[in-house]
This record gives sequence, C-alpha cells and structure tokens, in this order.
Amino acid sequence: MGQPRMRHRKGIALLPLGHSDYEQTLRGLAQWYELSAACSGCGRTVPVDRYEMRRRFGENKKVGTLASKLVCSGCGNRVGNKLLIGMMPRD
Repeated sequence: MGQPRMRHRKGIALLPLGHSDYEQTLRGLAQWYELSAACSGCGRTVPVDRYEMRRRFGENKKVGTLASKLVCSGCGNRVGNKLLIGMMPRD
C-alpha cells in the first residue's frame, strides 16, 4: 500500500515531500502544480507565486532547494519551512 495522500486545506492534493517532482526545475514544473509555503513556527500555509520565484532565483533552480529561502510573512520564521507542491484540480 502506498503512502496516504495529503491534502491542502483548499482541497488540493499535495505531493509527499521527497517526491521526484521536487527535483524538477521551476521551468520544468508542470503547469497544473501549485506551490505553497508552510511555516514550521506558526503553522501558516500560503500560496507561492511560481513566476516570482523564477524571477528571483532563476528558472533552473530545483523546487526542492527553495524551502531554505522561505521567510514566513506572519511570524518572520526562517528555519524549517517547507515548500509544498500541490496538484490543482483538472477538468
């Protein structure tokens, strides 16, 4: 039996951390994926603008390496934050 699927509070199916898509570059990540940042300090989860991330860090940056660059806009925490990949519902 596989690992249970996690869900974002908005119903978006999240990929488990360590999934092979975390090795994708920002340029190569499929359009139907949404990025969210989760704070380890206050628990806040917010959507992340993938195009802003591409502009700031470069389109060849791997998604899995970006978590260390996240800063919570709620509490200012910089340690232990996670970047989550979610699959948006498709028709």
